[in-house]
Amino acid sequence: MIETVPAVLAHAAVLAEIHGSAADEVWDEAAFASFLEKSTISALLAMEAGTPRGFILVQRAADEAEVLMIATHPATQRKGIGKKLVVSVSEQLAHVGVETLFLEVAEDNTAARALYAACGMVQVGRRAGYYVRDVVKIDALLLRLDLVETKLRTR
Repeated sequence: MIETVPAVLAHAAVLAEIHGSAADEVWDEAAFASFLEKSTISALLAMEAGTPRGFILVQRAADEAEVLMIATHPATQRKGIGKKLVVSVSEQLAHVGVETLFLEVAEDNTAARALYAACGMVQVGRRAGYYVRDVVKIDALLLRLDLVETKLRTR
């Protein structure tokens, strides 16, 4: 069973380790510590039997929030951890008055796009050539989740 717990400064190394196993452009422990020290940034850690499996990092501004990073360990991808993280953070944000959650995803990241669609996110924009892999430019899709509407649907 997957549970989510708030990530704190002491988890910076764990977040960096998970991120390093799942991302192309790796953020180090110091980067995560810097994020976690800010009052506008929060994170949830997905745990399975006491073992960290993934995390979500969000930044709040007034009644909006943005997912800065979501990552799951490659060995546990496609097992519902990402969805659990998105749903849990959405519920927490809605509880404190956040109305809209945004994130960007690479257009060619079909697995992530399917996850976000399953969570109710819709495309509201595009950033042409935002990501660069080798010499290939890939568009970023800007997605939005209406937390007020989602909260009403899940009652």
